[in-house]
Amino acid sequence: MKKISYLILGMFITFLLANVSYVTKGVYITSPTGNTIGTTGDNLNVILADQTTPAIAIKFGKTVGSFTTLTNAVEVDDTTAVVGNVTGVNVGDRIGIFGGGTRFFFAKILSIDTNTITFDSPVDYPFDAGSGVAFATTDIATANGSLASPIYFEIKNNSQVGSGAILDITRLLFLAKCSTAPEFNEFCDITNGLTNGIVLRKKVNGVSNNYWNIKKNSDFALLAYDLSLYDSSPPLNINGISSRITYAGSEKHGVVIRIEPQQSLQLIIQDNLTSLISFEVMAEGHYTTDIF
Repeated sequence: MKKISYLILGMFITFLLANVSYVTKGVYITSPTGNTIGTTGDNLNVILADQTTPAIAIKFGKTVGSFTTLTNAVEVDDTTAVVGNVTGVNVGDRIGIFGGGTRFFFAKILSIDTNTITFDSPVDYPFDAGSGVAFATTDIATANGSLASPIYFEIKNNSQVGSGAILDITRLLFLAKCSTAPEFNEFCDITNGLTNGIVLRKKVNGVSNNYWNIKKNSDFALLAYDLSLYDSSPPLNINGISSRITYAGSEKHGVVIRIEPQQSLQLIIQDNLTSLISFEVMAEGHYTTDIF
């Protein structure tokens, strides 16, 4: 019996050794079309996305006013800027300044004096005169959308930004305030929830990719890591909801949402949200390369 066992073991080892020559040597990285990606000077170009690249936190916004430029340069720590056009822009809106290849700056507008804008955060990078300036409102509760006339709140990385920055979004944070205590089957306190819903969509060269559609508070519970419902009792003294959806990490969605140049991440508002007190969505993530 032992001789038979040894014979079988020997045959198995012989089989393994005989097939070693069939193992492919080397590891190859291929493109989405199946082509092998080559190297330059024995170096493989990669996108760096590690724990040292700068973090970002950007609110989804709807453009107000017109795209304009800086009339004068702004320096680090400035809290004012002179711009070419402020028509349609109001206190409380956000200003965005773009330039420097991969740099951008966002802040809340505190006051407008002719074409001089004062904002709540110091500039963290010097921008030359002529750098692009855009304005947006981030309060989604101002939106009265429908299926026929949706309203878009976006994070854009288009030609107006003028950068080669590549952004990885790892988390979305939601905060809505309403007049009465929210229920599970409502959207904040909108009775029976939304009819058409809020869609998260990524646009790449005109091609769209939908991620989800939220109509009720309960939908956050399905999609998100957490959902909190608040009523007006102490200590918060506010009616509303908060939630967060995380994309990075193997125990979450497992992947980030990458926004490359000429791409945008959109929230499509297809219902009337004006009964809410306020509603904002923050995208958190990081640059894929070190910009400093």
